Amino acid sequence: MMRFFLVTLFLSFLFLCINPVQAQKKTPPITETREQLQQKQVSLQREIDDLNNTLKIIRNSRQQSIAAISSVLRKIQLRKQLIRNTKNELRKISDTIYITNLEIIKTQNELDTLKKNYVQSLMSTYEHRISFNYLYFILSAHSFNDAFKRLVYYKKFCQFREQQLDAIVRKQEELKNQVLVLADAKIAQSNALIDQNKQLSLLNDDVKEENQIISKLKSKETVIGRQIRTKQSQRLKLQKMVANIIKREAIAQAKLEANRKRQMVLKKSKSKKNAPNVEESDNASGSGDNREAVSSFDATEEGRQQSMQFKAAFGRLPWPVEHKGYISLHYGNYNIPDTHLKGYSEGIEMALPDATPVKSIADGVVSFAGESGDGKVVLVRSGRYFVSYSHLSKFTIKQGATISTGSVLGYAGKESDQSNYILFLMITDDKGHPFDPEKWLQPR
Repeated sequence: MMRFFLVTLFLSFLFLCINPVQAQKKTPPITETREQLQQKQVSLQREIDDLNNTLKIIRNSRQQSIAAISSVLRKIQLRKQLIRNTKNELRKISDTIYITNLEIIKTQNELDTLKKNYVQSLMSTYEHRISFNYLYFILSAHSFNDAFKRLVYYKKFCQFREQQLDAIVRKQEELKNQVLVLADAKIAQSNALIDQNKQLSLLNDDVKEENQIISKLKSKETVIGRQIRTKQSQRLKLQKMVANIIKREAIAQAKLEANRKRQMVLKKSKSKKNAPNVEESDNASGSGDNREAVSSFDATEEGRQQSMQFKAAFGRLPWPVEHKGYISLHYGNYNIPDTHLKGYSEGIEMALPDATPVKSIADGVVSFAGESGDGKVVLVRSGRYFVSYSHLSKFTIKQGATISTGSVLGYAGKESDQSNYILFLMITDDKGHPFDPEKWLQPR
């Protein structure tokens, strides 16, 4: 019997030790504060609102089903993230309510103790009639020292009474504030639950919209698939053209750097003949110019500065068009659910309501301005980075021109079906590797 009791006790102890660990695995702690979660909520909601505005524009256009499904899928992703954040916020609020309730109980107990002690002090005062017989208490002393001690004691006793009363008042105020915090937390909990239910309802609507768009895409899958292949072929020609221009410019830059180094060697050899005593100082001054550049486009000080400025502006570059239109095609792979429609984009495509002026997103030099498989193209070099603006109706600058951020390069051109105007933006490095332009551009 004793053995059975010990085994049961041991198993119970193991269960109590292991269970909290399992609970922690199921519900990982939330590291973000409620304020941070709320800021995220605002940011996510703003992006969802932008997508809703985008979808309104898309619905008014004729052939933007791929853009529509892309926007809806993104909106569903954001909506789910919004719901997750709301759940995390609810957990934070529940923790606040639980902790505040404990604090209220503790404060109430402390207040009751303070009141009890104060009442006992009053009862003691009444029984000994200290406040009514103050003079008698002092004058009945046997000596001056005794009277002085009684006076000091009385003052301390009065101070103690005042401190007791102040402590009660402070504790009542603390309790009042805790009750207010609890009330606010309960209101926040109620609002968060309402918002969560609202977001879940909107998520269902988004999923329905996704199904409707996919259904339309299925009915036009052959036509849309042909359009995707045509556009990809045009963009591939553009990418090859950009790669060839970069290669040609890299060779030219390498030749310029080689000539510069030859000139430096000739200059040093002449200086050695004319002034042999300054050999060491010449070597010291030339050592910085002989260092190997990572890229041939960074060989000059101007090129290095442009590369550093462009890289430093990651996530803060201005948009090439005014805040109108929408992104009809995002960077990277895209795959339409339940269809065979898929593809890859080396940049982003922006659908615009008119022939919007297209502006440079960075300082640089125009490497190319001419025709390509995707309409008119302007390619701008900023150090080792290249930005191409394609599908233009016309351009306002010439090849070789030095431009600054915000300079108008040209105007957006119309789609082949004349449905709307578009701009295709692509960012690559000196090796021809493309980047996601949305990550480089500032939030809209």
